[in-house]
Amino acid sequence: MTGALVSGEARVAVFFKGGGAWCVRADSPEAQSVSEGLLPHLLGDPASADFYPEAALETTRDLLVQACNAERSLQLALISMDASFTRATRELAEDALEDFLGDSQVLEFIEHRLYSKPLPSDTCWENGDVDGAELRFPKVAALKHAVVAVQTSIEQARAAWDALPEDIFQESRSQFEAVLVETGAFRKLSNVAHGVAVQPSKGEVQLQLLSDRRYQMFPNWRNILVAWTKAIPSGIARLPHAIQEQEEDGRHHRVRDKVLQVKPHAAFENMKLQKAAILEQLARGSFGQAERYVNELVAHQLSGQRPDLAANSLCDLAREAKGRGLFAYQLEWSRRAQEISPGDPYVHNQFADALLGQGELEEALATYESTVKDFPGNVVARNGQAEVLKALGRFPEALVMYESTVKDFPQDVVARNGQAEVLKALGRLPEALATYESTVKDFPENVVARNGQAEVLKALGRLPDALTAYESTVKDFPQDVVVRNGQATLLVQLNRYGEAEALVQTEHTRTRSEWTALHILASIRMKQGNFGEADRLLSRGAQSPWVDVRSRFIGTRALLRIRMKKLQDAEILIRSENSMTAKVIQIDIYRRMKRIGEAQSMLRELRDCSVAEIRNLTRDLDQNMKPGVKRTVTDDEFLDRELVMLMAA
Repeated sequence: MTGALVSGEARVAVFFKGGGAWCVRADSPEAQSVSEGLLPHLLGDPASADFYPEAALETTRDLLVQACNAERSLQLALISMDASFTRATRELAEDALEDFLGDSQVLEFIEHRLYSKPLPSDTCWENGDVDGAELRFPKVAALKHAVVAVQTSIEQARAAWDALPEDIFQESRSQFEAVLVETGAFRKLSNVAHGVAVQPSKGEVQLQLLSDRRYQMFPNWRNILVAWTKAIPSGIARLPHAIQEQEEDGRHHRVRDKVLQVKPHAAFENMKLQKAAILEQLARGSFGQAERYVNELVAHQLSGQRPDLAANSLCDLAREAKGRGLFAYQLEWSRRAQEISPGDPYVHNQFADALLGQGELEEALATYESTVKDFPGNVVARNGQAEVLKALGRFPEALVMYESTVKDFPQDVVARNGQAEVLKALGRLPEALATYESTVKDFPENVVARNGQAEVLKALGRLPDALTAYESTVKDFPQDVVVRNGQATLLVQLNRYGEAEALVQTEHTRTRSEWTALHILASIRMKQGNFGEADRLLSRGAQSPWVDVRSRFIGTRALLRIRMKKLQDAEILIRSENSMTAKVIQIDIYRRMKRIGEAQSMLRELRDCSVAEIRNLTRDLDQNMKPGVKRTVTDDEFLDRELVMLMAA
């Protein structure tokens, strides 16, 4: 099968070709290879996804953006008509919706759904909140007028559908209905019943429906469509709700026709409405508006005695903020979630992850430790604790934690990969390779394990084997930026700069992997002697929102100053960085400046470092500072090794 399943609701698309499947997410431009068994988890309700048989991987993202815009616009329209929101919130939703309605496909998507059921009787649109916005939001006003004007006809089309006997359907009635909504059948027949002048006649619409192949997948489809369309009147234009004169106690008064009681649109009952509005404001950079929306969402859920929902909403939003590089919001919202629901392990894990992202390692470790203590079976917390121990350089403890988790959860690939990563960092390369090879055997579709295997082969000096492993992985996962970056670093080591550059070309620096690609490109420019362009790229990279990635750019910028014989500038650049890699570069700078006492002091700070690569570098730096001892490594070789260290960090 070739084509793409696209779900705007789940903000995910899956492209299929040649037995493989690739996942594209709305918040990341990177396509990831996935197993088809994961599709139900990725797409949520697969029935909500649309299939595009002509799609290619390059066009799948455009289809997903279109679907997300349509879904977001529908949610904004629902906010606009929901009286439970404040007027200010509804107007903000309409402001955002106005822009989307310029897209005819988005407008059609919304109309197809709003015409499928009568509006609930308590909506703002039905209670006079239609006029007054024409000048500010004319497209939204036009949508309101169009939908409200045909409510009675929508009611008739819906009533005719609901009245069809169950025995006429030989399969799922709901699936047939979903296709009718998707294709706009309710909208067409509602306009027929209303007598809209520019619309086709009832006979023409009936012919269109009977000719549409999308309905012909259902048994008895023709009889169903004929029975439904026959029951709908045509050409009877009415007011949104008929106003009748009734006499009571000798007095005339005006009353509305009774609206057919239907269940409100499911989205009204779904917190995704407000979340979508918050994410919309984040995307626009309207952070003040986003915070207002968050406060409204939390207050609404707390007022309903649902602190669990409020905490989960905050955690979901924190994850979205992290994906956009907005780590301050990730930390703030996850902290609020923990205050609201302190006994929820999911909330604890989200808060700890936010602390880790902000570099608050000790607090992150304490949070994970308390979660593991209370919930020892929570594998996410156990892996998180090990990850923080690794980030703190406490590799033996991290290894014990990972090994324990692998023992208790042998099918958890995250723990197995983490165990191999720590073994590699400790310099126990044969064990690391064996662990990765075992994981790849059990999880051949896990790109992290395959990438890790190639990294260990590179560390072992088996460069041809490493290159073969990278090439095989890139072939199977062509859109995985992490793998491409790994292969590129190896090609830089091999001085094959053109091939490396081809792998890391990117127009964006939104994701962590794209920032890493930019760092590799800057490193290539430095190796080529193009110092001006290298410095420009490194200066840009110093703005990365990821603390460790930013430190990598600053460290490489210091190496560039060393290569340019500007040791004082290099020392000023690196002195504020506290990472272990930065300290290695500081030691080298002090060595070159003959400030041996300061170099030795910093060497003592790294005395207990468990990272094999750093341990080997500092050993050689120390050896080269001892008077009367023959130098074993040249200055240029130190620079090359330090650059490799930064690219692999």
